[in-house]
Amino acid sequence: MKLVTLKALLTSTALATLDPDEAYRFCLDAVCEVVYFTSKCEYGQVDVKVPVFQKNQTASTPVCYCFGHTRANLETATRNQQADAIPPQSRRTSKPAGAGVNGTTPRAAAASGTSTAR
Repeated sequence: MKLVTLKALLTSTALATLDPDEAYRFCLDAVCEVVYFTSKCEYGQVDVKVPVFQKNQTASTPVCYCFGHTRANLETATRNQQADAIPPQSRRTSKPAGAGVNGTTPRAAAASGTSTAR
């Protein structure tokens, strides 16, 4: 995980313990409470400012923080046979890998392959 992602999404209490020299990873396991971790520390869902898509099944959980897409938006688009409309919007307006949108959300990092499951 890029440090900018952690700085954007961790609570102020969690940020106080962030070690910029550590290599943080994202846990993709849906039933695991841990969101970010290193060999020395773990940050759980309570340490993150927003619900994490892979960890939270509620309809209002963000899929894309930048565009405000939620799980409910994806489900509605799928039911209406418009599922292809949401991802291209994100791709058209996203910055190159490693910048902006692609580097600041857990979902984007997981999709780009820059995260490692625990």
